[in-house]
Amino acid sequence: MPIRIAATTHAGPHRLWRAPALVFALLSSGPVHAQVARAASETSPAGAPSSATQAQLGHVLAVQANDVILDLSELQGISRGTSVELWRPIKLKHPVTGRMVEDRFQIGRLSITQVRPHMSLAVPQGALDRPAEPGDVVIAPPRPVIPAVAEPGLAEVPAPEAALRAPASAPPLGAAGEDRDVREISELFEQLEGATPRARLNAYASFIKTHRTNRFAPALLEQARALKSLMVGGKAGESAALERHEPPLVALVDQPLSLAVQLKSPHAGVLVHFKSRNETTFQTQSARRAGRNFFATTVPASAVQSDGLQYFIEAVGAGGQPLPLVGTSASPVSVTTRHDWDTSAPKRPGATAQFIADYADYNRLRSNDRDWRLEADFGLRLNDVGLRALRSGFGVYRGIGGSLYDLDELGKSPRAVGLTYGYLEAEYAFQPNASLIGRALLGLDDIGVSGGLQGHVRIGSDRGTNVTLGGEILGDIGVRGITQLSISPLSTFPIVLRSEVGNQPAGATPNASDVRPFQAGAPVENTSIDQSDVGVRGIVQVGYRILPELVLSARASYQGRNIKHSGPGFGGAILYSW
Repeated sequence: MPIRIAATTHAGPHRLWRAPALVFALLSSGPVHAQVARAASETSPAGAPSSATQAQLGHVLAVQANDVILDLSELQGISRGTSVELWRPIKLKHPVTGRMVEDRFQIGRLSITQVRPHMSLAVPQGALDRPAEPGDVVIAPPRPVIPAVAEPGLAEVPAPEAALRAPASAPPLGAAGEDRDVREISELFEQLEGATPRARLNAYASFIKTHRTNRFAPALLEQARALKSLMVGGKAGESAALERHEPPLVALVDQPLSLAVQLKSPHAGVLVHFKSRNETTFQTQSARRAGRNFFATTVPASAVQSDGLQYFIEAVGAGGQPLPLVGTSASPVSVTTRHDWDTSAPKRPGATAQFIADYADYNRLRSNDRDWRLEADFGLRLNDVGLRALRSGFGVYRGIGGSLYDLDELGKSPRAVGLTYGYLEAEYAFQPNASLIGRALLGLDDIGVSGGLQGHVRIGSDRGTNVTLGGEILGDIGVRGITQLSISPLSTFPIVLRSEVGNQPAGATPNASDVRPFQAGAPVENTSIDQSDVGVRGIVQVGYRILPELVLSARASYQGRNIKHSGPGFGGAILYSW
């Protein structure tokens, strides 16, 4: 329609180009477009009355409790309080002729309670002969001509019926002659370029009063009323101030969803409009009052579908006019939907606490070549690949020893060694079945600060049977190589087979001044100061899982430096995981 207007204006398209963009916005959308279209198309060639004076037909869209939702809207001139007839359509096949017979009979009347841009809400007016059903026909009174109005900022405009149709003498749109109605409306918008809303409202009122026969007067009146409604908020001095509303982040498909709002001031009620994302029309239901200025409602399960949910909320003022609260029909709130909740527990690291005690004698329980160790640690298992685990703990190591020649041939006393330390260990997995383990130790011995390192390669998953290969350097105590096979560590009877090769406990040659005799008061010159010889150790550890989280283990070992210099060992471990 706006294109045809521009084409028929002798003042030239340049006149409309000079008018503000609002001309084209008003004449191409909303109520103006509907009015212009009706003004141009509802006039018969013979000048018969337009369809605007005929009864208007609509249909029942849905029935919710006592509310009947109709497809009649503001565009049909429907207003609150309008009484409409309700008819039941009948379509039957004639038993004799076989032809389809269609008719309808009246089952009652409805009273309009609310009117929206695309639909209206009605309630039965008295008892109905049959309950209303979707598809029933409604007949509304003819669309009224422009009524006389008396509103603040608008003069009384007694618009005759002729205002709804173009004068017979006016050339049709697109003709070569100049269209007076188009010229007048174009000049109006040119004059209002940059005007304030109040000035624009007054100019609309004056134009409607002095140009009653202009076919665009009805559309301009609707725009004036809409502009005034925006300026005063529907009812003078009334507004809907939202205090609080928390939009849901997600909803479960085919499950009802609760929505609630809190208002800053009392209102007559609250309406909630909702639909699934792919539907074209919103369903409407009233929210129940849940306290002072609190309103709540439950969206039915049928509206919560996999394509998502959209809704907007309006307050109802004392005069029945809707006031926006949350979202709008053009910009509703969107809620993501899903078929089921994520019921899996949030992933958290597996934690362990462990205590290990170990004793080893290398020389037939003669108390001159032995050591013992206590360790306690706390660990977190993070991932199968990448940084797999972190462990932190502390330990105490004590031992006595010397060289085989000093102890067995010369009969010298062993020297004492020891270290109290803390450590940090990390395991990095390149893939589920291959990882590196590193440990750094730092502590105190009899001389001062000392430390050490451990490094291992694990082949296989730590949760299944695996092999680790590595070694340790421990301060002035010595070194050892370690090979360990862990069999079914998560089973009821986890088993560990371990072998060690090293020169602990006295594997380093100390300075003479740093030698500490095992027996107090013994002369240093009668104490072995040479380092221990290399020995081999075999360990078997068997555990029992008495609870899913708790494993108790016992170990036995045998170690020696040669066939004559050897002895037994024992120990145990407690592992708790969660």
